[in-house]
Amino acid sequence: GIITLRSFEIAAQRMNAPVSFLPTGYNKEQIFKALLKLAPGFDQTILVGYPPFVKEVIDEAPDMGIDLKKLNLRLMFAAEAFTETFRNYVAERAGITNTLLDTLNIYGSADLGAMAYETPLCILVRKLALEDPLLYRDLFGQIEKTPTLAQYHPEFIEFEEVDGELVITSDAALPLVRYAIGDHGGMFTYEAIEAIMK
Repeated sequence: GIITLRSFEIAAQRMNAPVSFLPTGYNKEQIFKALLKLAPGFDQTILVGYPPFVKEVIDEAPDMGIDLKKLNLRLMFAAEAFTETFRNYVAERAGITNTLLDTLNIYGSADLGAMAYETPLCILVRKLALEDPLLYRDLFGQIEKTPTLAQYHPEFIEFEEVDGELVITSDAALPLVRYAIGDHGGMFTYEAIEAIMK
């Protein structure tokens, strides 16, 4: 959470954007107070957190007198993969109509922080793959676990696949070279994804 907050602060400074941050942690009382009293004064509200906790907040908000549909809400998740059924559920409850643009999940770790993130393209490809078993197999193989599909910036971090396992090289606070993160998967170029989708 602290890494993500600091990233937002740096981005807002660089863009000279009028952004306010309220790091409440897991204090639902403070979150509901902010959604009820502060959020209506802003053009949009971005709710950031661990997916199951964000879902709890969204589910409980109406009972606290909060109309999420009036807040122009966006959702950002981290620390856990989730299904498209989950994404659709929280989006519908929050009044979000475009899940491609208004939701995203970060792929990260405690060792390195954010390493990759969903883009609208990633979300669309994953949604389409989950509707088409052959496309799913071509993209993700025979895995049964919900796959993460994310994009990354190779000038900051490099992913490789070694025997089906992801290894990472990054010049972080502690430089890591071919570090085995413990996740399984692989990489695609944009052109490879485009060919598979065709």
